[in-house]
Amino acid sequence: MELLGFGSTPMNNKLFLKQSSIVFLGTLCGSGLGLIAMLLAPRWMGATAFGTFSGASAFLFLVIEMSELGINAGLVRFLSPSIQQSNYTESKKIITATALFRAGITFIAAILGFIFLPWIETLLNLQGNRTLLIVALLAIIPITVLSTLTAILQSCERFVSYSITTSINGLLKLILVVCFFATQMLTPATLILTIAVAALIAALFGVTQIPHQLRSLLKPGRSNFEQIIRFSTWMTIWALAIALVSRVDIFIIQRQLGTTSTGIYAAAYQFAYILSMIATTFSFVLNPKISGKSLEELRDYYRKYPLFIILFLGITLLVLLFGVIGLPWFYSNEYQGIGPLFAVLCIGMYFFGLTIMPNSVLFARNKPQFFALEALVQLLVKIVLNILLAPTYGILGVAWAFVGASFSSVVVNHLLVKKLLKE
Repeated sequence: MELLGFGSTPMNNKLFLKQSSIVFLGTLCGSGLGLIAMLLAPRWMGATAFGTFSGASAFLFLVIEMSELGINAGLVRFLSPSIQQSNYTESKKIITATALFRAGITFIAAILGFIFLPWIETLLNLQGNRTLLIVALLAIIPITVLSTLTAILQSCERFVSYSITTSINGLLKLILVVCFFATQMLTPATLILTIAVAALIAALFGVTQIPHQLRSLLKPGRSNFEQIIRFSTWMTIWALAIALVSRVDIFIIQRQLGTTSTGIYAAAYQFAYILSMIATTFSFVLNPKISGKSLEELRDYYRKYPLFIILFLGITLLVLLFGVIGLPWFYSNEYQGIGPLFAVLCIGMYFFGLTIMPNSVLFARNKPQFFALEALVQLLVKIVLNILLAPTYGILGVAWAFVGASFSSVVVNHLLVKKLLKE
């Protein structure tokens, strides 16, 4: 029995907190279990082997994110109002058009990945790891399917189903990592395989959670494809820029500082990512609810932004304290300097979290060009800061570049929203 059915549009505080709690618990359980797996993996594998995995997984998710092109955001943006209006015929057309468009783009991205594999192998200093990169490319399929299914569940406001799906994904990751370690088979390739298998099984469960009104597909009209393409035009720039922003750290470290440094940075980043998970929880609930809201309603919503800043600061300080004390104890001497590195990454994650509310306003007002502008500024700042800081300060310099890029994103987003709400 779902907490919410169709047509649940009221946006009151009690309902929002209840749904946020459900998504947070699901995220905590699902992503938390997956996070435990990714925290245990570097401890058991060592910094060098985990660095090799991190380079391959950065390549994997770069391809996925560059092929996403904001399609999932468009799916939520257009599917949510259709479902709230109980227009299931149009909803099925939107889902079908999105699925076909996403499948085509993903196929092209995977083919290009195979074509440029030798160059990628050299770029990431992963010579001799061709099989690992091929496994990473094959993992694109189940991960893409799972992300699309969770976007559909988000649009339907089926937050319980979303939570269970992510929990299955996280639990399977943890079980498989433990099993591979127990059988002495935990390698970069089997860790990539773990992510793929967990996503596949979770996706199979997610399919069963789609409302029965939407389980059959309908031939989409030309307008459905045009709607997605029009939204994705600007979102493509955003998706490409964000994909590079989120992976350029690993690429720079892998290329300039080596696999061991990559492993240390990735291990610290995994734990700091808890803050991103918490921030994304609010975004997941908010986006379908405020989609299509009036300007006055959005102004009222954005007045709560200072409260969110304070709330998220408190959460960040708690995570920061726990990580700075716990990570140096948890990992071996091979992970020298992980405590200070984690502290800097937490500052960056805090600024990332502050973009959630401004982004939801831009999302509601259907302003993909603003997303593109913000992402390009963030990418430019990150590249410049990495050029200035990485050669001198190493992985700590890369972390400070992440902080600077995240802060620039907050500033740009806030200015864009203030401009938008004055219209």
